[in-house]
Amino acid sequence: MKREKVSDLLFIFWAGGAALLSYALVYALRKPFTAATFDGLDFMGMDYKTATSIIQIAGYVLSKFMGIKWIS
Repeated sequence: MKREKVSDLLFIFWAGGAALLSYALVYALRKPFTAATFDGLDFMGMDYKTATSIIQIAGYVLSKFMGIKWIS
């Protein structure tokens, strides 16, 4: 029984570390995007930064719905 508790604790630390690392890597990739300026760039009549954000959010929502459909 004691060995199972250690195994569970190691899994919790592993999963938490993976989540923290994933968040840190995504934040590191997004930081230059928020600091950069996109003056004069347009995409389909919108400011480039706005269009990129909308596409990113739409992709995130689509991946969540696809994941829910396939996993369940």
